[in-house]
Amino acid sequence: MERPPAPPPEPSEGLPPPPDARMGETWRLDPDPVAIVPGAAQGSLATAGAGSRRSVRRVATIVGAAVLVVALAGGAAAYLLLRGSTADLLARVPADVEMAAVVHLDPAAGQKVNLARLSEAFPGLRDDGGWQARRDELLDEALEGTGLRSADLLEWLGVELAVAVDVVDDEPHTALLADVDDHDALQRTLAKLATPGSPWEGVDFDERTYEGVTIAQAPDTSSIGALAYAIDGDVFVVASDGGLVERIVDTAKGDRQALPANPAFVDAEADLPDGRLALLYLDAAGLFDAIAQIAGTDPSLGGVGGFGDPAAVRGMAMSISAEETGIAFDMNAVYDPAKVTGALRDQLTAPDLGPEVVAMVPPDAYGLFAVPHVDTGLRSIDEDLRELDQGFADELQRMGITGSTGFLSHVQGDFVVEVGPDPGTAVGGAVLVEVDAGGEDALDLMMRLLVPDPAGWTTRSHDGLDVTTMQGELPLSYAVHDGTAIIGSSGEQVRRVVDVARSGGGIDTAPAFERGMQGMPATDGLLFVDVGGVVRAIRDSLPAEERATFDEELGADLRAVRSVAMGLDADERHQRARVFIAIG
Repeated sequence: MERPPAPPPEPSEGLPPPPDARMGETWRLDPDPVAIVPGAAQGSLATAGAGSRRSVRRVATIVGAAVLVVALAGGAAAYLLLRGSTADLLARVPADVEMAAVVHLDPAAGQKVNLARLSEAFPGLRDDGGWQARRDELLDEALEGTGLRSADLLEWLGVELAVAVDVVDDEPHTALLADVDDHDALQRTLAKLATPGSPWEGVDFDERTYEGVTIAQAPDTSSIGALAYAIDGDVFVVASDGGLVERIVDTAKGDRQALPANPAFVDAEADLPDGRLALLYLDAAGLFDAIAQIAGTDPSLGGVGGFGDPAAVRGMAMSISAEETGIAFDMNAVYDPAKVTGALRDQLTAPDLGPEVVAMVPPDAYGLFAVPHVDTGLRSIDEDLRELDQGFADELQRMGITGSTGFLSHVQGDFVVEVGPDPGTAVGGAVLVEVDAGGEDALDLMMRLLVPDPAGWTTRSHDGLDVTTMQGELPLSYAVHDGTAIIGSSGEQVRRVVDVARSGGGIDTAPAFERGMQGMPATDGLLFVDVGGVVRAIRDSLPAEERATFDEELGADLRAVRSVAMGLDADERHQRARVFIAIG
């Protein structure tokens, strides 16, 4: 009895037939795909060669398309995983708060990639659980005494965390807003806060409904004050009082203007990087006025750091972002031009910092600080000192420092302080400042008034330039080269500066400086520290037996930080500052 022929293989699901297929045929994929015709002899399969070749091309096209689809799907999945997300918590913060901050727990793709790359430079973040373990340690320390652990927060916390400070009737009120990823886990955390020994133990919260949102508030007399909290959709809000929770609810519903619609916020935030890990906003004038009211002082007596009268600052915004080669802290202060007057206007409109004096700093300097036209701030120094201490002001004038003929009266340009290696004292440095035509004589007079004994000074020529050095344990030295006064901690420091000024190749050409200062706004001031150079100098100064300990405990992570730089750029409308930590 003849065995019945085997049934043809099942067709591949979803694949179209070959172009030469006929009714009743089936097809399959194998190393040599061919059309199989029912009833045909096995030997006749060779007659299907032409159709087979067409099938191969067809199948290859299909397989290639399938691979492309899978690749695109995988890429899309990776993009969706990396792209980050936002809860837009600042849209719930009232526009008139004095301070607000937001931390992006799920930042954009570029930030994640950069963070991962930068963390690889730190052995301490690669080992022992990495940065997640360090994060948990910091959270546990912050939560000490609350009865909570980091896991209690992380299991429900979503993609953003925000803080807002609102000053009402001279009383500061604070709110925390958190995106909720798991409502059940949040309820477990709230319940844990009320267990014996926890901060909310024994507190009876009164619940009320406000605009459809349930607000739980503790009595004023409770151990936690009038603390209140609410869950509005996927946002958990906890504040120092119920009134602030209500204002946040109103803002979320559109009944109050939100912070992102505040023109001062818009202008202050506009110049910051788009990709960021965190953002801080200050209503500078409002905040300092509130502080002054609380402290009972006059807010006009102090400035906002180097930003002048707080009343002139409409708003300040700061961000933290991860870049390919380091971490950046950017700040932007927006001024009201009508309120920029007097010394602040002079400071903001002074000529920019030029490259000439900075270029005189030796390339191996550990760091430098530079500001433009320091004479702008020195104009009133004598009068200010006399108001503070008449005797001290008279002494400075006697020493040739201040007064109409003093050295400071001849200062007219950029000012630089640099610190670097010194063969005699290990570490030395110099002050460089541009002076007018009478500056050289004024400098000589000032220095000799400091040490009146003529035998205390020695003047030697260095390639045609007189360099005067004090004899003794403190070998101060000075010279004037092409309108720049140089006062060094030793004759070697002054000679090094002069040599660089003549031949070039200063710190502005050093790789660490170029990398750290790339993209830095530095027209109105800069600070640079070559961390790598400092770490090497410290390590080289240690005894051999201590270097291994230094390398093990500090050296590896410290060597990952190459430099720290800060730059300023200002005009009558805004002032930008940037701090960049170069890593890798």
